[in-house]
Amino acid sequence: MQKTKVQEMYELLKEGVEMVYSSEAWKELLAFQSRFHKYTWRNMMLIYFQRSNATLVAGLKEWNKLGRRVKLGEHGLKIWAPTTKTVTDEKTGEKVTKRTGFHLTTVFDVSQTHGKELPSVTRELTMETATLRSFYETLKRVCPFPVEEVKIEDGSKGFFDYTTQSISIKKGMAALQKCKTLVHEMAHGFLHSETDKPKQMREVEAEGTAFVVLSYFGFDTKEYSFPYVAGWNGTVDSDVIMQSGETIQKAAVSMIEKIEAEMKKEVGAA
Repeated sequence: MQKTKVQEMYELLKEGVEMVYSSEAWKELLAFQSRFHKYTWRNMMLIYFQRSNATLVAGLKEWNKLGRRVKLGEHGLKIWAPTTKTVTDEKTGEKVTKRTGFHLTTVFDVSQTHGKELPSVTRELTMETATLRSFYETLKRVCPFPVEEVKIEDGSKGFFDYTTQSISIKKGMAALQKCKTLVHEMAHGFLHSETDKPKQMREVEAEGTAFVVLSYFGFDTKEYSFPYVAGWNGTVDSDVIMQSGETIQKAAVSMIEKIEAEMKKEVGAA
């Protein structure tokens, strides 16, 4: 029975990924991914294709601790969780926890529960120009590559120079565009300095990362991001989509963590 259920999850994952060939599905997935950036790509996909309107998931015990109960008749969502065991380290003799594999576990979305109100989480960042400019300065401090605003006349918003390992941003753009472009070019620097991936795939990975990161911090970049991914459908297999999705996931998580760490420093220094 367990093996059958595991196989069903794999098939659900594969079939779901193949559905992401359409640009509409892809942009919806990126928006969903920004809400579940701390989950692995495969778990995020499993949640998405079992309940695409999910916003916050947890296990039964976690919800109970928060004073909430799962509604009668609700069906849980299956995701992968690590299987661990406690062993004795041969060198130190200390007890350590070792991962031995993964198993399926059940979680529920907040919409499937009722009870005590959850504490609200509001972001300080807004779409106001001053906030966007501040966010842009934060991005520049986080960026490990030199950033310079220059005059660009070929229609591009910016570029990453792989030879000098530096970023150029077009002068005179709106703050939102500069933020999106900087994250996009940072993603190129992190992901593509040494790669043989085709240009189309590199652009999808960079723009996908930019959309997830900006969306996480409350900034809407659909106007710029979706055209990048709209052309990527119907010509690649699910394995390639999975590979790109995992790349975007890891890059976005890394950037989000660095940005949040920098923001905490800024608050502490204020």
